[in-house]
Amino acid sequence: KDVVENETRTGRRTLRRVGESLKYLKNHFQNNLGDHNIEEEALVSQPTFIEVLDTMELQKLETTDLIIRHYKEQSEERGERSTGAGVIDIKLSLKERRDGKAILFAKLLGARELIALDTNGKSDPFIQLQVVPYHLFPDCELKQSTVKKSTLEPIYNEMFEFIIPQDQIL
Repeated sequence: KDVVENETRTGRRTLRRVGESLKYLKNHFQNNLGDHNIEEEALVSQPTFIEVLDTMELQKLETTDLIIRHYKEQSEERGERSTGAGVIDIKLSLKERRDGKAILFAKLLGARELIALDTNGKSDPFIQLQVVPYHLFPDCELKQSTVKKSTLEPIYNEMFEFIIPQDQIL
C-alpha cells in the first residue's frame, strides 16, 4: 500500500512539473519568436497541444474518478442524462465456474447524497441491479435491495449474484 501511495504521489508530482513545463513552453513560443509571434489562441488550439493537456488531465484523476468520467462520457454519447439522484457504493467480483459460466457477485454497500422525496425531508430508498446490455445477458434477472425507511444515506450490506456466460466475460 505504501509503495502504491508513493508511486501515486511521485506520478502527480511529475504531472505537475510537466504542466509547469507546458506553461513555460507556451510563454516561450509567445515571447521569443520575433517576427513570427504566435497568438495564444493559435497555440492553445493546436490539436497536439490540446491532446497533451487532455492526457495530462486524465492522468491527474484518481482511478474512481476516471471510471466515473468514462461512464459519464459514454452516457452522454448515448444521449442519456444523469438524474443526479445520488451515489451508490457497490463492490463487484467475478468467480469462474467449471461449467462454462461465471458468477458476478455484487455487494451493495450503501448509497449517499440521495434526494429527499418524502415530506419529512427523507426518502425510503431501494436499489435495483441488473446486468446490461439486456440482449447479451437475458438470463440475468433484475434484483432489488430491501427498502430502507426514512434515510438519505442507507447502508445495505446486501449480496447479489448474477450468472454470466463465459463467452461474455472480457
